[in-house]
Amino acid sequence: MRLRLLAGLLLCAPLLAAAATEPALNTAVPLLHFGGAAATRGAAGSGVLVLASADRALAMGFPSVAADLYRDLLDKAADQGLDRAAVRLSLVTALLEDGRFDEARQTLDSAVGLRGPAWKLRSALLNARARRTEALRADLNGLRPDDFTAEDRPWFLFAQGLLADAAGNIEQGRDFYTQAIAASDSELTRVRFSLARERAIVLRGGNSNLDTLRANAERFAGQKMGFGSSKLYASALAAVGRNAEAVAVLQRLLQSLPATELVELDEVRFHLGLIGGAGPGSAGRNALFRLLESGQDVERQRMALHLLAAASAPGPAGEEFVRRIDELIARPGAHPILESLLLHRAEYFLAARNLEEASGTARSLLDRFPGSPLRMHALGVLTNAAWYGGRYLTAADYAKQTRDSTAEGPLRARLGVLVAEAWYRARNYRNAADAYAAALRSPPPDVAPGLLMFQRVQAEIDAGDNLEAAESLLNELSRDPAFDLERRWEAEWNLALSLQAAGRHRPAYERCTRLLADGAPASLPAPLRARMAWLQAQLALDAGLHSEALSLATALFSSAPSLPAALAPEIASLAGLIVAQAEFALGRQTDALAALARLRSSYPKTDAAVYSIITEADYYVSQDRVADAQASLRALADAYSETPYAPYALYRAALLAEQRGQDSNFREANSLIEQLVERYPLSPLVFYARLRQ
Repeated sequence: MRLRLLAGLLLCAPLLAAAATEPALNTAVPLLHFGGAAATRGAAGSGVLVLASADRALAMGFPSVAADLYRDLLDKAADQGLDRAAVRLSLVTALLEDGRFDEARQTLDSAVGLRGPAWKLRSALLNARARRTEALRADLNGLRPDDFTAEDRPWFLFAQGLLADAAGNIEQGRDFYTQAIAASDSELTRVRFSLARERAIVLRGGNSNLDTLRANAERFAGQKMGFGSSKLYASALAAVGRNAEAVAVLQRLLQSLPATELVELDEVRFHLGLIGGAGPGSAGRNALFRLLESGQDVERQRMALHLLAAASAPGPAGEEFVRRIDELIARPGAHPILESLLLHRAEYFLAARNLEEASGTARSLLDRFPGSPLRMHALGVLTNAAWYGGRYLTAADYAKQTRDSTAEGPLRARLGVLVAEAWYRARNYRNAADAYAAALRSPPPDVAPGLLMFQRVQAEIDAGDNLEAAESLLNELSRDPAFDLERRWEAEWNLALSLQAAGRHRPAYERCTRLLADGAPASLPAPLRARMAWLQAQLALDAGLHSEALSLATALFSSAPSLPAALAPEIASLAGLIVAQAEFALGRQTDALAALARLRSSYPKTDAAVYSIITEADYYVSQDRVADAQASLRALADAYSETPYAPYALYRAALLAEQRGQDSNFREANSLIEQLVERYPLSPLVFYARLRQ
């Protein structure tokens, strides 16, 4: 839950007068575990950042890296406001490109809900790979290009090409492949589809007569006509799964080619990599590196780089990949695809979390090729590296540059969210609030608007300069049906706490009461509903409305057993503490002490039960029973030594000993301070204790 818990605000019992001048004790000791985690800073931004990184890794030929990122996102999609179904489909695409077809099918089939065009498209691609032509045809039946996003439209055209190939319509298939490449929106995407087309052409050979192809290859061996015959024979062997034989055919052809046949050398090396694979130690990997080193065909080199990247995860293979790329970058004269080499190097180091190398390489690309078509991707690497390194102002700047270089569409909208949340993480809340407002005018399709609304309100709250503006904004956004119930109430919770922190207890109580007047909706999660009820009682106490606080807390204490088992002790104990504090404020000390005893008896292991001892000590001091107060605090420090209240209890006990004024009391106070310093050397109270000593 994104509930911001402000230290020192959960309990507002008065402190002992003797501590009033101590800076470290100006607020009551907080109940540290109430409410779970603090508000997630940049939840949507984290999701958008990882999504962009995964998309880029996939486009550049790192499908295994992309799959890991998508899988992590799938687990966190709800918290980060992302469309879980869309993330699942992206994961399927990554698994498909990584050759993990069974895993891709399992992931696809595990999707629940409507199986629309995007689902059918991926099913079609998997069926094509498994040569289930009728299933492929059924998946594509009735679908049109307009049914798909700009990212999926090339894949639909490509799938139509696969279907045409399967039906023997070679020319039609080639036309669809060409359309798919033309529909690609970037150089990286075009390389992906060019590579997919080549792979499809290889697999097409499964319908060929192997005996005839072998005979032609043997008949024309050593002749120019035989070059093509051998490649066709190798493709046909690969299409029926006889890859080792195909590789052997291509290796023999490569050895027989004259050094002057530069184009054919490129082709054979490329086919060796495509059929033999680019895995460590393979003939295909060596052929692809040779293609990068001395090839004449720039497009073939880009595809070779893509294949090598896919087989070079961090580790020995990745180290070899980077070493060979570094050799190409460093050689005299600019390599024909130097921009691509630099970008892949940067992306590799980003995946390996070597942020310095990733950033340096990306900046080198931008410095050497300021007008590069890969500029946006290099900026993406820099954004990621700055974000991962905690340099959020820098990340905001790079994200803004990337957004400004991007056409209108989902990616630009995602980058707008990233800019907002980078500002937020940099604690520049005013800029963040303005950026959230801009993002909400054109929200990404795969990010929940309710999360952006929540973060916009949170930025206004955290700006701290105008809580009235935050209240007004929350009132306005609450009328928008896209502001989902849970996040709206979380925003209400955080606003109430901020009003409380500003000393505006009565307005906070009245807002909370209005919110609860009609009853918390049944669809609201029980933990949040119960916490809001607790907050109402606490705010009543803070506002001096002691009777109202007592009534609300008593009702909450009585109803707590009906809450989820993990939540009931927490809520009931806090409510019980408010009951005791309200009774003290109303002058009913006997009832208050009984409430504290009941709290400790019913919920002895809760923070509230521990804090109740401090509350009781406060009462003893008010009655001039200093020795009793001191004894209670020492007992707390011994019995609950692992809690954050123990050093406070020792410090307060020392002050009380000093207050008693005898030499023996001063010695006792010094002894207590020494215990505090020895047991809790990192406590902020050590400084004040030593000063007092």
